[in-house]
Amino acid sequence: MKRCLVFAYFKPNRYSFNALLGAVEENFFPELAQCEFYFPRTKEALLSLIKEFS
Repeated sequence: MKRCLVFAYFKPNRYSFNALLGAVEENFFPELAQCEFYFPRTKEALLSLIKEFS
């Protein structure tokens, strides 16, 4: 089974993404570091990802 994390934040800020990924990978959930990460920038892109993985 493919694991992924989707962060739907439609006003991108690279500093917030970097901080979040760093926290996930290093401190809180090291097993999630093997997941694929997706950052849809629009609601349409988010819906497309939902359809792809469901």
